[in-house]
Amino acid sequence: MMPRWPNSRDFDKHESRPDFSIAATPSLAAMPLLYGMQRNTRVGLDLRPPDVVSSLLDDGLVDAALIPSFELQRQEKYLTVLGAGCLSCAGTSLAARIYSHVPAKQLRTILVDADARTASAMAQVIWECEFGHKLEVTPYDRNMHEPSAMQEEGVLVIENEVVARPPLGFDWQLDLCALWNHMTGLPFVFAVWAAPPGGDMAAIFSLLEGARLAGQAHLQQIAHRSAPHIEWPEDLAERFLAKHMQYEFGEAQREGLEEFFHLCESFGLTHEFRPVQYFRP
Repeated sequence: MMPRWPNSRDFDKHESRPDFSIAATPSLAAMPLLYGMQRNTRVGLDLRPPDVVSSLLDDGLVDAALIPSFELQRQEKYLTVLGAGCLSCAGTSLAARIYSHVPAKQLRTILVDADARTASAMAQVIWECEFGHKLEVTPYDRNMHEPSAMQEEGVLVIENEVVARPPLGFDWQLDLCALWNHMTGLPFVFAVWAAPPGGDMAAIFSLLEGARLAGQAHLQQIAHRSAPHIEWPEDLAERFLAKHMQYEFGEAQREGLEEFFHLCESFGLTHEFRPVQYFRP
């Protein structure tokens, strides 16, 4: 279920078109990276589901988009990762969690939100590496199907739903970021800013970095405004933003991202490793 945040700005016919077109999916974690953009007349911000955001970027309809990291290996066109910010975690995240009837080592199959391709690939990599067997995943549409503890061995839940609407009746909760960090010693990168070739990378980078820095300075305000929309307690929303998520894209994030991509290739989740191009002025 998409949170009830306002969508992109509607521009008056007499208003000049924005200098930058940006797309993203409006999760709580993403809000610090988008801070101030909806009020910025130079920015056209389009808030859409992950598949739509990726399509807008692939079709060259936006200057940059905050996309799930796995999409970098699936997009038809080569994209540039802008090191102006990201969504990553180096421990327990609350952003991707498996609910299960059995301990992790015994888990063989899970139901996965169709939008959760990155978290799904992450889970499959972890189970191959840590537990030595394949984890079967079955996609479902969370708007059409409510997971049942009576029918499912395990369910993968992502983003706002982890707190707002966790599946009931399961005995075990497994935080994927904690498992990833234990396995690799690296942060897991959920999403990155990416841009197609040909744009003014320096100007886009400056815009995105400015939004991130402002957002990180206003995490309490973001939590206060966002929590009612996603049905989270405000104190938990603030703690999630300030303690669980990381927004800078540094060397550790780059290593974590590429380790994930290499493992995806090793276990057949992608056809081949696609080298990633990075931009930082």
